[in-house]
Amino acid sequence: MVTSVFGQHSSRSVERRLKNAETATKRTGQEIQTLRRELESTRSRVDSLREQTMKADEDQISATQQLSDRGSDAQASSDQELRAVQSSVGRTFFYSLASLVGVFALTGIAFLFQRHTSLTHTRSIESEIGEIRISLQAEVVQLDNRLLELLERQIKSDRRETDAPPVQESDHSLALRVADEIVRIQKNLSAMDPSIRGHKQLVASTKRIQDTFAANGYEIIEMLNRPYNDGMRVVANFRPDDRLGEDEQIITRIIKPQVNFGGTMIQAGQVEVSQG
Repeated sequence: MVTSVFGQHSSRSVERRLKNAETATKRTGQEIQTLRRELESTRSRVDSLREQTMKADEDQISATQQLSDRGSDAQASSDQELRAVQSSVGRTFFYSLASLVGVFALTGIAFLFQRHTSLTHTRSIESEIGEIRISLQAEVVQLDNRLLELLERQIKSDRRETDAPPVQESDHSLALRVADEIVRIQKNLSAMDPSIRGHKQLVASTKRIQDTFAANGYEIIEMLNRPYNDGMRVVANFRPDDRLGEDEQIITRIIKPQVNFGGTMIQAGQVEVSQG
């Protein structure tokens, strides 16, 4: 009878721990979704800035074309005046020549002034966009740091829960989510300027959570920039690349990483392969 009561008490304790773990996982999932929405908003702002940059480039090209057209018109006008000068004599020749020189001088000054103004405006826009891009990258780094903190707390929480007697098979959903985020963050870091505020902290946080990930028995298989072969257990998307030799195949993008647990694959990788 005592054994039965003790067994019921242990079962309730395990159930409470499982419910607490599920609640914590749901809460973390909601926080991650909020961070993802913030990242999407940030990416939308970057896309808007790119459109502004393209519009500025188009305006500069249009202004240059207008200046070129004006120069052509001035050249045609100058040719006509030159023919009139050739048919004149005496002071008319010199007056016409002076007018011609004046037209060229004024046209050149106008062209140089407008070009200088256009270049100055373009440089100002490019400088402003560069500053905004750096600011946005710093915000992305900050969001990723917060995300890694949440994931690390959840991993530690799950580790405490697994100290209880096992009642079901291991749930790898959190580990797979961590692996996906590690690969995404590493890709972003490789494209960022190391001087971005928070960059070093994010690199250190990524390394720390990778160590925690490995300590729990998980392994992310490194495949980026490795040769591809048909024996790999991955889903591969192929794209041509003229820079590669014939029949050469290189993995150039990780869409979803291959994850092993205890030496057994629990998630197949999905990659993009460039081939010659």
